[in-house]
Amino acid sequence: MNYLKAISLLVIAVVLTANFILSHIWPSLYLNVHYEEYFDSIVTCAKAKASFREAKNAPSDLDPYFKHRLLLTSQVELA
Repeated sequence: MNYLKAISLLVIAVVLTANFILSHIWPSLYLNVHYEEYFDSIVTCAKAKASFREAKNAPSDLDPYFKHRLLLTSQVELA
């Protein structure tokens, strides 16, 4: 019985350690390795949000077809 308790405690310790590594340490390591790609993605996303906001606030005197195409283009850029 003591052998099963020791094995179960070892399994619990391994699972908790793996959970800590995967939730805290791995993301920071991954971010340090892929810092430039992440930064580029953030900049691209911010530009797409600004473009979409500008397309939504386009003047109402624009051609409706043009305004619709502008909105569609900005939505594709967001995706």
